[in-house]
Amino acid sequence: MNSDDLLSNCDDIFKLTIPATRASITKRLVLEYEMSQESIAKALGIEQAAVSKYVNGRYSPKIKRIVTFINENGLDKKISKQIYEGATKAKINKGVDALASSQSLVKEATRLLKRK
Repeated sequence: MNSDDLLSNCDDIFKLTIPATRASITKRLVLEYEMSQESIAKALGIEQAAVSKYVNGRYSPKIKRIVTFINENGLDKKISKQIYEGATKAKINKGVDALASSQSLVKEATRLLKRK
């Protein structure tokens, strides 16, 4: 695999893990902490329309599978609680990035991408 293939693979992985991470966190914040879509959008630095999409499950089957993986393993609990408790934007971004690039999530995304 050359470096261009590797970069393309990384892009494909993060096109799955970042939205899946945001979707999972969003759902937990709405269902468990009863946060409004507006406050979630502000905390995550995304549009309210994206939050609505995540809450209503409007995303690809592959992203849906990763959201399920995150939920089944409770990977979003810590960052969701930090957001609810008013974490700084820097801490939120660091937590979202850490989850989206975690070894378990990258492995799951890679496995899904190999199914093409």
